[in-house]
Order: sequence, then structure tokens, then C-alpha cells
Amino acid sequence: MEAKGFFYEALGLIVSYLSSRSVELNAVASFDINDEDDDFHSFLNEIEIRHNIAYLNKLQPILETLIKKLSTKPRLVKEFSGLPINGRLDVNKYVASGKFMYSGDVLYPTIKSDISFSTPENILISNVLRHISRQLSTYKLKTNTAESLYVNMFYEWIHLQLRNTNWSLVESNQGYDRLAFETKRRLLKRQTGNQQGYQNFISWYDEWRVKGSKLNPNQEEEIAKSILAFPTSSSFDEKIFEIWCLQYIVEVLVSIGFVVIEGPYPLHKRSESYIYKLHNGEVELLIWFQKMEPIGKPRWYYTGAMGKAFNGIPDVVITSNQVSSPLVIDAKYRMMEKTKAEETYKMLGYFENFRNSFPGSNFIGILLFIGNEHNFTNLKSTEGASVSLLSVPILNHKSSTLGNSLSRELKEWLKLSKL
Repeated sequence: MEAKGFFYEALGLIVSYLSSRSVELNAVASFDINDEDDDFHSFLNEIEIRHNIAYLNKLQPILETLIKKLSTKPRLVKEFSGLPINGRLDVNKYVASGKFMYSGDVLYPTIKSDISFSTPENILISNVLRHISRQLSTYKLKTNTAESLYVNMFYEWIHLQLRNTNWSLVESNQGYDRLAFETKRRLLKRQTGNQQGYQNFISWYDEWRVKGSKLNPNQEEEIAKSILAFPTSSSFDEKIFEIWCLQYIVEVLVSIGFVVIEGPYPLHKRSESYIYKLHNGEVELLIWFQKMEPIGKPRWYYTGAMGKAFNGIPDVVITSNQVSSPLVIDAKYRMMEKTKAEETYKMLGYFENFRNSFPGSNFIGILLFIGNEHNFTNLKSTEGASVSLLSVPILNHKSSTLGNSLSRELKEWLKLSKL
């Protein structure tokens, strides 16, 4: 089962990751992860790898054409020269220190005209190549996969460029935004000497960097193609579905009167903050993604010296200033008709392990699966706790019946008054 449809519908949230990483170009991508976080870290890593591979494929012919006519700027070089003097005499230095003797030869301080390749556009290209090279070196991939072969190929190509061409003569400094601004300004004034070549690069740069989470349809299509250029794994599809569910839950909340006032924040920052904040009158909702803290402290611990807590991390947790119990939601990218009781028991495990966060058994959990059509099943305990199983139609993801079922469950949770 392909998750391509879910991918396109959740593209905005996925792009928020790439966009946020683009502002950190001066540093190698890094993540603060733990064991539970490792799967999602691998997913984000794969998103970045696929994006870089696709855009390096586009960059290679641009640079191979551009290198034939690089922009330059004049510069003055001060050095010592014998007779006849190469350049012109540096009068001030000659008056101050006179001539210079070296191995029996008389040398004179001179100034001569030269060219430098360190123009803003060349510095920007050099910085981008070095940055991507650092990124490629951090990726941990299985050997003999398409991705690993491309990563190794481009890593070697970048190093060959930096060693054997005039990029090695370019100073690597200054900020990316400033360099991009200066490059565009010089293009407007036709100062690069290679208008088409550098225009092709700066257009590539703006697409690759994904600066800003709001893209036009053409940009979205390019990003989607870059990420879906290789077949996806089942774990990749699962993460796509989880992100889709997060976004769809927000859409349903908006449909019942809530307004998004913050977010979405980048997904790789989820361990630091909520992803969305919504308001409806006096009711404030915080939506967390794959983070344990919002559902409280676990009651179960491993015995022994370490005494490590038995943690659990649901896909989505919603907390409110008006409801004492958090709403727990898990997404499962598998057919609801084939689901096993263990998925429901896992949700009940959250209730048991974090029971202190659900006073009076005010627990509502939601499990989202996929199915040929929308189905709804509900379980209730003798104490009043509730777990609902909903299937997302494969062909019509946002069917009205699914929306009605999910909005009903959200409203039931919002009815739980704060104790």
C-alpha cells in the first residue's frame, strides 16, 4: 500500500522540516535523540537525503557549465619583485623599508593587478558545496542501496570540484542570506559576466533551500518528486501516515470552531515544544507530536538499580486548559479489518501506565487505521473510559463520515470538565 496520497496531503508539515533545516546552513544537521526518538530521526534523515540527492542531480550540470566561465573581480596583489619590476613600485613601502635582499637578489615591493574568484556568487556556491558535503558525510545508510550509491557518488564529485577547480580558490565565509542577496543584486546589474549560468544556480538554490513553508503548487510538486524519487519503505510510509493524521486532526478541530494561533512548528523540534496551539473562546489546546511528557509520569518502572521508567510515546497528545485529561491518539498504517487486539491493548496500556493523568477514569483514546472505507468501533470500560477505532478510507482520505466520527470524539473529550 503506497502512502503517496497521504504524503501529498501532509506535504506542508514535511516541508516545515526542510524549511527549518535551511536556516541552519552554517552547521551540520544535528538531532537531540533518544532510543524512542531514533525511528523518527531516521525518517527525517531520509527526507533530507532524498531531497539532497534529487537537487544534486540538478546542480551537477549547472556547475559543469558554470565552471567554464566563472565570475571574477579585480584585486591588487602586493609582493616583492626583481628587475624588471612586475607591476608597479609600491612607493610607500619602498620609502618606508627600501629594497629587500633575498639569496643575493635585490627585490622591490610592488603592486600588481590580478583577479579573484571570490565574488559573492562563487562564495555562495562554494559554501553550499561544503555544507552539502558535511551533510552527506553524516548520513548512515545501508550499503548497496540506491541512496547510498548516490550519496557516495555525489560526495566524491563535490570533493573533486573543491580540489580540482577554481572553487578551491574561493574564500569560504559570510552568511548565506547576505551572499544570496548580493548575488541577485549583481545579476540585476548584469555584473557576473555569466548571466544565464548564475541565474540557473540562484534559481536552483532557492528551490533547494525550501525557504518558507508556504510553497506554490510547482514548488510543492518539485519537493514531492525529490522525496519520492526512490521507492519508500513500510516504516517511511508509517511516518507519513502519522504526520498526515496530525495535520488532519488540526483540520477537524478548525472545522468545529478552533483557530490555529501558533504552528506548525518544525517536526524535528517536537521534543522541545508543542506543534500547534489553538483557541476557541476560553478553551486553549496544545497539540503535541510523539512526546511523552504531556500525558504525565508513568506509574510503572523497571526493577533494579537503574529504576528506569516504562515509557510510552503516543503519536498525538492534545492537552487543554479546560480539560483535566489529555486526549491520546495513535496512528497505525495498517488495515483496520486486519488489526489485532494488541493495538487496542497498547492504547489501554497508556491508560494504565499514566492513570494518574486521568482522574475519575476520564480517559479517551483514539486509534486511526486505514481501510477500504470508513469504519468506527468503540470500547468502553465499566469505569467510563473510552477507546475508539476509526479507519481512514484509502481512496477518499478526508471523507465526511470520517470527519464526522473524529469531530464527535473530539467533542466528547472537550465535554470532560476540568476537575
